[in-house]
Amino acid sequence: FKKGLWRKTTPKGLKLKKFIERPDGTLVHDSSYVGEDAWVDDPEPPSENVKQVIESNSRLTAEDKEKLKEDLGIS
Repeated sequence: FKKGLWRKTTPKGLKLKKFIERPDGTLVHDSSYVGEDAWVDDPEPPSENVKQVIESNSRLTAEDKEKLKEDLGIS
């Protein structure tokens, strides 16, 4: 679950719990719970790793690689 999407869909003031109590009293993990750091943005992928992936792709031509880097804003 992406944290940014989760933040947009969660109503303000809603109390969130990591576990939900069933009627029989057992606690079950809430699958919609993102985590304690849900208000911190998702880390962006480092541009060096993306650059290495583009360079190592043998299916792209040199021109395609340069265009892709330009489109992604990687120099």
